[in-house]
Amino acid sequence: MFLPGDWTELKAPHLPLETAKLATHLVRPLWSNRIRSPFGRILPTAPLHEMFTAAWERLHGEAGGTG
Repeated sequence: MFLPGDWTELKAPHLPLETAKLATHLVRPLWSNRIRSPFGRILPTAPLHEMFTAAWERLHGEAGGTG
């Protein structure tokens, strides 16, 4: 899923990443084409269904209402 907004240009072997995903994936770009992340590469830090639920709640509030 692509998120709207800015992109962070990472260097090979990493692909560019939506800036909004840096925090949710616990990624910090470093120098010399390196990143800091819990897994040494860019991976989700929770099951995807939990990440989608959290994103929905951030966007729509905890009630998840559409109005």
